[in-house]
Amino acid sequence: MSKEILFKAKRRDWRKLPKEEWWVEGYYVHKHDDTYYMFVNEVVEYHDGPIFSMQYTMNIYEIDPETLCQYTGFSDKNGKRIWENDIVRFDNCSNYPIVWDEDYKAFGSCWYSDFDHMSKYRDVMMEVIGNVFDNPELLE
Repeated sequence: MSKEILFKAKRRDWRKLPKEEWWVEGYYVHKHDDTYYMFVNEVVEYHDGPIFSMQYTMNIYEIDPETLCQYTGFSDKNGKRIWENDIVRFDNCSNYPIVWDEDYKAFGSCWYSDFDHMSKYRDVMMEVIGNVFDNPELLE
């Protein structure tokens, strides 16, 4: 079983957009001129008279590299994907950010003052409640 390697980031022009359009998920590319892009597969629905169709299209968005987050491969108790820099709540207790630990080469969180890895706590009820970019107040 292979892990899905996905990223998300805020679009470069996110301040001009409605909140639901700030973030894009997909595959990122760093160009030599220090611009970053996200390639996003999106479904396009259209009607041709009584016929309804769907097709996939690849869209490209310039992104803010400061907000780039990798998918951890895990989902929370509600089935929502957990990303690096998300803020999770463990068993309705405290809130912690999801971070990459270079020593362990794993995603995890500081829980009970030790670095614990997400795979160790699959049975713990984690819930994504925000992220460090949009909701820093959740860590106060």
